[in-house]
Amino acid sequence: MAISPKDAADKPRIEEFVQGKPLGEGNFSRIVEAKHKATDEQFALKVIEKQRIKRLRLRHQNLFNEINMEKDMLNALRHPNIIRLYQTFQDDSNLYFLLELLDGGELLSHLLHEGRQLGLDEDLARFYLADVVNAVEFMHANKVLHRDLKPENMVVCKDTGHLKLIDFGTAKNFADTALNGPNFVGTPEYMPPETIDNKEPTYASDMWAFGCIVYQLLTGETPFSGGSAYLSFLRVQDGNYYVPDYLSDEAKDLISKLLQKDPMARLGGTQADAMSAVKAHPFFKGIDFGNHMQAMQPTSQFCGSELFPLVNSLASVEKNRNTDHLLDFSGEALQEQVVSLSARGNKYYIYQVSGRQKLL
Repeated sequence: MAISPKDAADKPRIEEFVQGKPLGEGNFSRIVEAKHKATDEQFALKVIEKQRIKRLRLRHQNLFNEINMEKDMLNALRHPNIIRLYQTFQDDSNLYFLLELLDGGELLSHLLHEGRQLGLDEDLARFYLADVVNAVEFMHANKVLHRDLKPENMVVCKDTGHLKLIDFGTAKNFADTALNGPNFVGTPEYMPPETIDNKEPTYASDMWAFGCIVYQLLTGETPFSGGSAYLSFLRVQDGNYYVPDYLSDEAKDLISKLLQKDPMARLGGTQADAMSAVKAHPFFKGIDFGNHMQAMQPTSQFCGSELFPLVNSLASVEKNRNTDHLLDFSGEALQEQVVSLSARGNKYYIYQVSGRQKLL
């Protein structure tokens, strides 16, 4: 009987797998689907080219540490919302990480509709964010900062709809500092002010990135996007961002309390278990964090072309009558602007690309 590479005591060999379609590509690696020939099991295979990392190391001196950090973190952090690493092995040309296959795509792809990045309705955003809360809380309890939280580093499982964190290369391990890299790491639009200033990170640094993600899932945009890394840094250091009117009061309050320039002033910023304060916030009322993996993903649908006439008709009537019976219309609801619709009872939440106004 064939032995699964998940359980094998010996390291697998690349010849045991059939490599399939590409799943993604990073600065020094690529990820492909891989089928184990003997068991027909499907995996995600991260392929790291040895010659490439040797070249990149000339200008990225911490690269070897990042590769080892990811391996160590994925071996140590076993959690339902963190991707599972089964094996690491190598040949003359490459290093390989054998990972569980998550076929629902990056969370960022779930914000896209016809090429546009849109906000999700709050029920669906809250569902995803609860997964992030559980994962980050577990990491912090194990004295680990992620330091690069963003929707591109969250992958959705198609079967359950739940997400898992990936990419731990720039994590910081407070318990074992041997592989820790520099303070200045991350993605510009999600980096907190203290990281931009090259200061020592704390658990509150992940809370800032989480606040950026809350904002992005609800609006389709990052709060401090500047068109370039430099301009994003300036916006982060300035600390000002636009708050759309259509966000609920609870969402606005959560974002405001997370996006505080002073790390100690952030929600949970003075606590090692920072996420406990987030879990208690009114935005997450009704979420059973302990049993969240059993929760079903809320349904949300994008507006089809057959709904455009209805939307435009209702908006036009409301604009002319100025009543509260149909829609509180502000601006023109052009067909190309109305891109997402979800129903809650007898109310429709219509999100517009231009202005992102909520029409109730």
